[in-house]
Amino acid sequence: MEKICVDNTCENPCARFAPHLMVCDCPAIDQDTGFASEDRCQLCCYDFNLKPANRRCQNAYRKYKVMDLFQKPIWRVGLECAGGKTCNKYGVCASCTLKYTGLLLLIPLLLRVI
Repeated sequence: MEKICVDNTCENPCARFAPHLMVCDCPAIDQDTGFASEDRCQLCCYDFNLKPANRRCQNAYRKYKVMDLFQKPIWRVGLECAGGKTCNKYGVCASCTLKYTGLLLLIPLLLRVI
């Protein structure tokens, strides 16, 4: 069983809804469309009680209503996406992440040079 740290608590968030739900990583490529999966950066679960051939990793928010304290989907920050991208804190696959505070510190320096 995989544990994920959410809201300063490390646990299996899928098991909060039902003990037979297990954490899994949604595929980077959607099997139905062949394009990058929109679910990749969200928490996904599968039902352990189903036969292994019938188990499918599905979006925990849509399928099982598993959410954080603010009733929002649980994001999997840092998970690798298709095309070498990484899930960011907004639930989007991005090729790079900039720290907002670092960018704010750079702007005054750039303005002085210009």
